[in-house]
Amino acid sequence: MKIEIWSDFVCPFCFLGKRNLELALEEFAHKEKVFLKFKSFQLNNPQDHENEIYVNKALAKKYRMPEKQINIMNEQLKIQGKEVGIKFNFEKLLHISTYDIHRMVKHAETVGASEQLITNLFEAYFTNNENISEEKTLVSLAVKAGVEKSEAEKVIETCKYGRSVKEDIELAKEMKVQGVPFFVINEKYALSGAQPVESFLEVLKTVWKRDGSVFSKEKGKLNKTKYCHGDACE
Repeated sequence: MKIEIWSDFVCPFCFLGKRNLELALEEFAHKEKVFLKFKSFQLNNPQDHENEIYVNKALAKKYRMPEKQINIMNEQLKIQGKEVGIKFNFEKLLHISTYDIHRMVKHAETVGASEQLITNLFEAYFTNNENISEEKTLVSLAVKAGVEKSEAEKVIETCKYGRSVKEDIELAKEMKVQGVPFFVINEKYALSGAQPVESFLEVLKTVWKRDGSVFSKEKGKLNKTKYCHGDACE
């Protein structure tokens, strides 16, 4: 079974959704036959709010709502995060670009370090409020995940994996993805949002009964599969 996950590192729901999926997989009888493939997605461009240093102020301006309302939403996320072992700290989250971060994850994938790096990145950003787009921090997190320092620095210094990141984003547009996290199972079943652990587990069991561990992938070509959603899947 293959699960593709579109997400962005400034998205708290992506962190929550990733953790909930991991917990669901711990209870899934066929966990060892599940392959996770992380895909790039960029929610915003910091230049749109270049005068805003912190996320809360940028979001308040973007969605035209009081910052107090943003804070209330964040408090609800803190409660949800605490239930699954995530400590969210929203007060000093920096408004950053994630393009280079996605490129680094692409490289980490080639050496089997992407899952650990993604976890490191989410925790560094949402719990420790680190600037994960800053070169020194990004390289350090990649090294901790198992990437060679010289290779991590090379990714930063070049445009390596830029095309791969853009292809992920374009494919999301083709599928009319409006937000993240967005999950696609076996290139056929789509699921959006930070679903509860129980919902993920139910979907995993249902898809396994229908498809087993089989999935198709045409190597070397951009996936043009038409995905179904919910009850439309047959």
